[in-house]
Amino acid sequence: MLQYLEKNFSLRHTKQNGEWANDAITQLAKRAVELEEQVNEGAINTEGAHDILTQALGIDKQRGRVRGKQSYVTPSVYFNTLVNMRKSIVVNEELERMREKQESMEQALANLTSQMMEI
Repeated sequence: MLQYLEKNFSLRHTKQNGEWANDAITQLAKRAVELEEQVNEGAINTEGAHDILTQALGIDKQRGRVRGKQSYVTPSVYFNTLVNMRKSIVVNEELERMREKQESMEQALANLTSQMMEI
């Protein structure tokens, strides 16, 4: 079965025997599989609101909700999670660079202090 489509979407649109509920859903799943293959090959980009499901449906994202997710999940909650994680990583990297710089400056100060004591 399609790896991309979320479990909620698959559960809502399949029969008990695991087949897709109707021909329209089957076509949507086939289109999503094709798009997923293109993503894996690097032919298309699926960042943010332009995910595979949106492209398979052939529509723009509707504001206020995320398709294939539960109704209370908003785009800012769903998509900004990665953005916030990236920002956190950048901040942590900058903090680490600043700590290293501080350590080198403290070492330089200690060296200068010891040189001045020798004079």
